[in-house]
Amino acid sequence: MNQNSRRLLLLLISIILILPSCKQNDNPAPVNTDKIKTITTINNPGNFPDTTTTTITYNSNGTIAYADETQYGNTLRTTYTYTTSYIVVNQNQTGSSDYVRDSFAINSNGIPTYHYETISLDPTYNTEEIFFYSSNGQLAKTISSFPNIGQIDTIFSTWSNGDLIQQVSTLGEHDMAYGFNTGIPCQPGDALFVNQLLALGYTQGLNDHLVTAMDPGADQATITYTYDSQNRINGFTSVQSGKTNSIVSIGY
Repeated sequence: MNQNSRRLLLLLISIILILPSCKQNDNPAPVNTDKIKTITTINNPGNFPDTTTTTITYNSNGTIAYADETQYGNTLRTTYTYTTSYIVVNQNQTGSSDYVRDSFAINSNGIPTYHYETISLDPTYNTEEIFFYSSNGQLAKTISSFPNIGQIDTIFSTWSNGDLIQQVSTLGEHDMAYGFNTGIPCQPGDALFVNQLLALGYTQGLNDHLVTAMDPGADQATITYTYDSQNRINGFTSVQSGKTNSIVSIGY
């Protein structure tokens, strides 16, 4: 099983599972609210392309019921179970007993306060995360650990103009910087919106604006969007070090 496939919609490895998404914006311009139904990702589109197609099925309340990811003829199904206090996201390849399971505790606003990821193939790298928020609801600090090997990292978040612009960790393993187009509100199809949608099964707002750059390390990745005739984001391309490393197409 590809343990990270659900998070490879972007060019980078997610530093934490809960990446910021979008919140309601006071901008009066109309913003697309249609549901994303399909996501096709081509990683390394040069000599060795790796294509994944994800088809999303929703519950009547707008949360994801399950998402089927197809790659090389194999299907990886992610199912989402919700209660008022927790979410369980279970990823399992058809015909296999191996799984990746993400369990979240959420508060009354649906915001995660705790996350534990179980990897059946290699429990050594099971991950635990505790999320702390400021009084205005912005993510302030994350404590991330591998309980089975005793490694603990603390990640501090910096916000500006309603957007998470930087995360710095004590071990230096979860550092990240973001860039935004402050003239365009965050909306379905935004790279971070897509990431959180598949992580939680819904989006619970944080960022105000459209993300246009990420820095998973030494090289910043820039994100360029395309739009359909209804002005909905229908895809984005990620370029890092002058090389296109991810092309994403989105269907509604």
